[in-house]
Amino acid sequence: MGSSGLAVGTIGPPDSSRSVTVTSLLHGDEDAGLLVMHELIEQLGLSWRATGTIKLVPLANPYAALACRRGTPMDGLDANRVGAGKRTGQFTEALVDMLTGVAADTDLMINLHCYETVTADAGVFVDPQDYRVRRAVLRALAIARPSWVMIVPAGASIASLDWALCERGVPAVSLELPRTDLMTPPDLTRMVGCVLRLLVDAGVAEVLGGAVDDQPAPGTDTAPRCYLRRAVRAAAMGVWLPRRELGARLAAGDVVGQLTAVPSWTVEDLVAPEPDEPAGGTEWTLLQTRPREVVRPNDILFAVGTEDFKLRREMAEALEPADF
Repeated sequence: MGSSGLAVGTIGPPDSSRSVTVTSLLHGDEDAGLLVMHELIEQLGLSWRATGTIKLVPLANPYAALACRRGTPMDGLDANRVGAGKRTGQFTEALVDMLTGVAADTDLMINLHCYETVTADAGVFVDPQDYRVRRAVLRALAIARPSWVMIVPAGASIASLDWALCERGVPAVSLELPRTDLMTPPDLTRMVGCVLRLLVDAGVAEVLGGAVDDQPAPGTDTAPRCYLRRAVRAAAMGVWLPRRELGARLAAGDVVGQLTAVPSWTVEDLVAPEPDEPAGGTEWTLLQTRPREVVRPNDILFAVGTEDFKLRREMAEALEPADF
């Protein structure tokens, strides 16, 4: 598309009444989604076929991808923090405006991202205000069944592309993967299954020879756990050494890992923070951490979360027939 370098591929009949858009590398240093997209294409015709229109945008921010940078080199902007973009704005804003146009007539937008930490795959819920869009997003997350869901609270808009599309009536979800060097073959298989379930549910794909892998037993509560996430970042350059495993239950003050700062070589214990509402006796769950590695100021060392049981129930209810 013009000088933006934005390329859109199409699988399936282009004039179908049903369509889904899938993107990767909106952040140029998050390339794990490209592996998922590649595996989906490799399996096309073998394990599944297209029955509707599937738009693939492998390089949603091509210049950032080539530079392996989160932001766009031309203007330094984060393509996932400019909302729906602006045709007459800076380079990144104009690029996202074109991407928004690609997704404008789609039934679902799936954005593939990856975290910089050791993490299980996750979905992101941006809390749309429109009832129908909200229900569609909750249903999509319940169908995808990521290991957990990160909640972006209502009123805490980060001007993400998901948020902007939901505001325009287009259901959009982000799926967060482990970073590429930490992704295992089972991780890749799980995420391909997440995306394929969404394509089948949207009516744009059909599985050949049976159900999508990893189908739950009938009657099983499969809605993923939902968390309000809190990240703890490095204050100095140094070496991070994790001390707790993913999924650990933590109280405020529990040691999660150690940071050895350089060049002072001082060692600091990093602990679980105080919860937002300590009177509730809240415990944390360790959602993300890093392996032993060199970190720099502002790098995320670990993230903890408190569970939202109400949203999980809403997600399960979204699988039931709609009343409109």
